[in-house]
Amino acid sequence: MKQILALVGEASGATRTWVFQTITLTDQHVIQDHLFEHISEDCWQLQLRKRFRLFRTALSAPDYHDLVRDRQRGLPSLLVTAEIAPGFLKASLERQKTAAMLSAPILVEGQWWGTIGLDDCQGGADWNATTIKFLQTIAGLIAGSIHRERQRVRSQQVAVMERTTGGGLWELDVLRGDVWCSETLFHLLGYPPPCARLTIRRLLRHILPEDRALVMASARRCMREGLPAFRLDVRAWRHDRTLLWWELIIDVTETRPLDGFPLRMTGIVLEVNDRKTQELELARTAATDPLTGLANRRSFEALATRLLENKPGSGTLLVIDIDLFKHINDCFGHAAGDEVLRHLAIVGRSVLRDGDLIGRLGGEEFAVLLQMDGPEAYAVADRLCQAVREMAVTAPSWEHSSVVVKITISIGIAHPCPFEDPKFALSEALRRADRALYGAKKRGRNQICHDTEGRQSAISRDNRAKK
Repeated sequence: MKQILALVGEASGATRTWVFQTITLTDQHVIQDHLFEHISEDCWQLQLRKRFRLFRTALSAPDYHDLVRDRQRGLPSLLVTAEIAPGFLKASLERQKTAAMLSAPILVEGQWWGTIGLDDCQGGADWNATTIKFLQTIAGLIAGSIHRERQRVRSQQVAVMERTTGGGLWELDVLRGDVWCSETLFHLLGYPPPCARLTIRRLLRHILPEDRALVMASARRCMREGLPAFRLDVRAWRHDRTLLWWELIIDVTETRPLDGFPLRMTGIVLEVNDRKTQELELARTAATDPLTGLANRRSFEALATRLLENKPGSGTLLVIDIDLFKHINDCFGHAAGDEVLRHLAIVGRSVLRDGDLIGRLGGEEFAVLLQMDGPEAYAVADRLCQAVREMAVTAPSWEHSSVVVKITISIGIAHPCPFEDPKFALSEALRRADRALYGAKKRGRNQICHDTEGRQSAISRDNRAKK
């Protein structure tokens, strides 16, 4: 850089040639650093003076404020000290014994990285439009060199990150929609080299529509609320239609100064198939009764609450209990009891429709939330009782190698009330169905008992059969 400044100084006849780097720019001030300097004589040196290292300048003076704004826009400036109006700039140039100053901003990736300038301290320079164009060219060459160095460093960082994480990187220019993707990301997507350029629309098409909607909603929220980052797990198709789980980690790396709108977003894509498989298996295990494969109590209540939240007061709740189940355990052993529970779960699934929910509450007690009301729901309960009566379970026994066990069930029915709180509605329905179940047991078991606003009406299956 010093050699370049020496050549520029000699070609332009400047007393002092310099480069400032812009460190921080706010609405109130700018902080710069005097990085490089070439001088024709030692007496003109400024770089080593303390006030020129990481110096802060307020933007309160109108003339300096306008100069900084011009530099942000990429405009050069030629200031002749004797010709400019009194103010901050004139006083500053006089303190530095500068008769004229020509400067051109160095823009890197559209941002004001710094400034290259020529100072005439002896008043003999003759700078014109050609000199200005020459200095702008030098500023462009410096900007290109800085950009290439940034790209080299970025490539090294990308390589290290991708080796460490196994992920692929991308960067999005929000306003233009331009996307840069690393080679590792192309590999994750299943594209063979050489890789074509991807648009943001094509990249998003790899993500399943329902997950893509989550990504877009998160991105809009990030833009609307000025959030610095977000992360999501999504399902995505490779180029060969293999379905994968990805973790998307997305950072906003550049924002618009006035309103904080994201201008540039950077992210990493990690393949997380193994983690998601473990998470889903853990979630399934936590929500499933291990003996019957049905939803456990916690899972049943969560799913039922969600259904009641979507359709308050709808459906019919059944609470089911195996009659004389303790007798089975006492006579044939717990292995026989377990086999009975498993068979009841299989029969329950076969009788119910896809939209119905069944779970094991604990012990020999089960619950069903039917997506229907009235006679249709009673008919399902009746079919379930009939199917269980016809069920013959071959189970291990203490005294014999196996034994055939026949069982019956009792059912309590209640209709969820349309309370505002779906959890309370479910809790009340379970309480009333359990009360109806107690009534069915009290009336001799193998019955369906319906609770309506606190009244129990028992319908004996035997009596219904006679009718």
